[in-house]
Amino acid sequence: MSLFISNATATGQDDSEEAAHPSRHLLKHQVRLPDTDTTCTTETCLWMERYLRGKLNTSVNPCVDFYSYVCSSKWFSKGLDIRDRPYMERTVGMLMLDVEKFFRAYLKQNEDKYHKYPGVFVHQAISLLSKCQSEEKPDKNFTALRSLLEEYNLGGWPYRRAPRGVSMVTICAFVDRDLGVFSFARVYLKKPFEDDRSYTVHLDKPSSTLERHQLAFLSESVENYTNRVDLALSLFETKHDMSEQAEAIVALEQKLAAAMPVPKFTEFQDRIKRVGHLDRRGKWNWKEYLNIIFQDIKVYDNEKPVAVMHQDYLLKMASIVNETETVTLLNYIGYRLVVQVSPLLAKPAGQLLRMSHDNYQEFVPERLQACMHLLERVYRQGMRFFTRMTFSKDNSTLLLKHYDYSMSNVEAEIKSSMADRLLSESSWLDRAAIGIGVDKLERMRLVFLGSSDDINTVANYYNFNAQPLDPTHLLESFREVQAATMSIYWETKPPKDDLDARYDHSTLTPGYEYFFGRNVLFVPHGNIAFVNDISKNIDPVLYPLLLPNVLRGMFSAVDRRGATVDHNSAVSTWWNTDELSKFSQMQLCFQDQYYIELRELVGDSFDARIKLDENIADSAILAPLHDIYLKALTSQGTTLEKQKLPVDIGEVDMHKMFFISYALGLCDNPSKESSARKVKYERIPGRLRINIPLMNFAKFSTAFNCPVNSPMNPARKCAVW
Repeated sequence: MSLFISNATATGQDDSEEAAHPSRHLLKHQVRLPDTDTTCTTETCLWMERYLRGKLNTSVNPCVDFYSYVCSSKWFSKGLDIRDRPYMERTVGMLMLDVEKFFRAYLKQNEDKYHKYPGVFVHQAISLLSKCQSEEKPDKNFTALRSLLEEYNLGGWPYRRAPRGVSMVTICAFVDRDLGVFSFARVYLKKPFEDDRSYTVHLDKPSSTLERHQLAFLSESVENYTNRVDLALSLFETKHDMSEQAEAIVALEQKLAAAMPVPKFTEFQDRIKRVGHLDRRGKWNWKEYLNIIFQDIKVYDNEKPVAVMHQDYLLKMASIVNETETVTLLNYIGYRLVVQVSPLLAKPAGQLLRMSHDNYQEFVPERLQACMHLLERVYRQGMRFFTRMTFSKDNSTLLLKHYDYSMSNVEAEIKSSMADRLLSESSWLDRAAIGIGVDKLERMRLVFLGSSDDINTVANYYNFNAQPLDPTHLLESFREVQAATMSIYWETKPPKDDLDARYDHSTLTPGYEYFFGRNVLFVPHGNIAFVNDISKNIDPVLYPLLLPNVLRGMFSAVDRRGATVDHNSAVSTWWNTDELSKFSQMQLCFQDQYYIELRELVGDSFDARIKLDENIADSAILAPLHDIYLKALTSQGTTLEKQKLPVDIGEVDMHKMFFISYALGLCDNPSKESSARKVKYERIPGRLRINIPLMNFAKFSTAFNCPVNSPMNPARKCAVW
């Protein structure tokens, strides 16, 4: 059957009117820059001049605190347009707004097909987002929510005492299977090795609503969170006192949070466990749970293998569940379900929106964020497709690939630069290991955006004739659509029927996902959305903003984690004991630096468990990133020290611009409370992610002429290369 759209794939050229002329907001600033040979007047430089205007804090010496110099409070002023925010807020906000624009343009150009084929995923998504975005929901008495809870044998929620004969693990499994709530453990599919004929079930720690609250509501305490839990429990009967039940839920969450270890790399030989060997004490039973998740798909007996990513947590979780009263466990499952669907509920549930998803951004509209993340949970590959279509601007059916071509050109330079660092200056590998590392980099497959499938392929994957979304019964209809796509996910079969399972990282946020056993690096759309209204290619001036996550992913192929899989994708350690020892010494150097800076930032009372792998990667990528930037600009005839960008604080040469742009990619809320919360929940604040790598990088202190022993140029440095 021929689908409703005739897709066209664009070449690297775009003959649209927009491509022929600079954006209006670029043109209006063009006359402000002096026309000299030393002034950068490219469209990207013109945009950067406007972007930085009034934002750098000249009262701070960059050699004392580069974070405060770049990430001033002006970036976080109330009322500032999302386009003028730092990288993270801007790229996430712009991407979500662009998806909204794509939906509006698509509906305008294809309204007849929208009504003719209501079951097609893009039409379902347009309808769902529209209803989700509306603050006015018809079901003000939460009748539909009661019915949804009844579907999962939670009809009496919230409970004051547990009903007889109810199995909490059965209820939890059905809720997780259909809606992907994952209150106690997260279950997902992944293909560890290229030759695998099927995806492996992975068990991991879940997201925490308590943690989401603490990172999204910086001025609120755990007591305030308890009040929000109380609100959720009181949606049906506001006059009933549910404070005791709310306190019990929060106490349970605190125990689960305390059991969660720092995310760490689990080596392949330590991952695979037999279901029969997993803890089955009391109320929690993995065999029962997994057989419900995969009902009618596969049977999980005691010998069935699964990949366990954080075994310590799973063991502690089973003990915590067994020690907790059943009434609290049931109330917690119901609470997590309510939070998950809160974007679709009437206004009183609006206080739960920020807790319905990870990666909350302070200045992106909270309902927009909640609805976009909800939509992505329904259509994982669909969201990758929607974000791809934001490139097409006014033509809602044109699949453009100009950034793909640009990234393809840059990819070779990134690999070459990283390989050059291994070959010439590696501080811990010997010649044989360097050869394996270089081979891994050269053979690595980079998957950019993960959305090259055309609309016909995606529509057929989700079922062209799926049950249409019924806006008059929004929550009930949503459950049917979500359960249907979750069923498709659980039935994943490579090589074609696996679109949703191919990548786990959200397309809505910057980052990367490296598949160690396959030597595949996935770079999601969130990294590139920042540039969609600036340039039609990945301009070298923006390399420090757009490429760090690509380099972080590549470095993970050759660091301590990557050392567990060789260049032939065999599980084999290719470092010798001397190399392991040298890398451990490097880790200790960085660990000391981070602990010292953390104490200065949040005091002595912190309980920080540092993710050393990520922190070392932040330092490791600077040199190759700088090499790529220098080479690209030099090839254009640019001299970094001579060509300048005139901003309001004076002319800044392109060498300094590298470091300013790099820092902008990591700017976050500069408040002490924000830093303390991040440290508490095992995240490194932007101040440290910027200052520590730069204080170890000699070219930074040269660019800003920082004296030896100044804070940003210490005599003792920790070096990767």
